[in-house]
Amino acid sequence: MTIDQISILFFGGGFLLVFLLVLVNAIYIYRKYYPGISKNIDGETFDGGFLFAASRFMHWGHFCISHRRAEKFGVEKVFSGLSGRARFHLIFHWVGVLLGMVLLLGGWYFMPARG
Repeated sequence: MTIDQISILFFGGGFLLVFLLVLVNAIYIYRKYYPGISKNIDGETFDGGFLFAASRFMHWGHFCISHRRAEKFGVEKVFSGLSGRARFHLIFHWVGVLLGMVLLLGGWYFMPARG
């Protein structure tokens, strides 16, 4: 195998794996935790569909990581009261999306025919 093939395998395969894990995790969050968290934040369960909900998971994961950011937006009580498992899934989603972006950009940068 050449270095180009190895980089394609690493970045492309890594991105696909991370994408699938984040997608399955997002579906799990949407089914299990979304109605309760949304009700606590919005006062009612606002369901604008899976894509809208999945975009909120990044914010919610950041609120789980940064208490100061949660306080700034007035949702610190909601996220400090979450179960450890719910916090894990939200943080996993946040880290997974960022890792996927790094793999995608790294794959583009190390591709032999870029530019």
